[in-house]
Amino acid sequence: MIVRSHFRSSYRVVNDPEQRVLAAVVKQAVVDIRSRSPMVRAEAQQFLADEEGQAWLSHFAGVSARTVREFVLQGGSG
Repeated sequence: MIVRSHFRSSYRVVNDPEQRVLAAVVKQAVVDIRSRSPMVRAEAQQFLADEEGQAWLSHFAGVSARTVREFVLQGGSG
């Protein structure tokens, strides 16, 4: 039996084009929240601070809603 220390992101396991696009949008928001540009950071924070954005990040990253909220509140540092 193979034991893995991590799981693949759910968007790679499912061959669903819509989920892949959503995952790409969430991933870009995570990148943007660490941007040097205040406007880009603010836009990403606004997206990820929304309940739906947090739910998608939690789903794709495989982390708890609490961890997502902390990440967004810290502006992506952490």
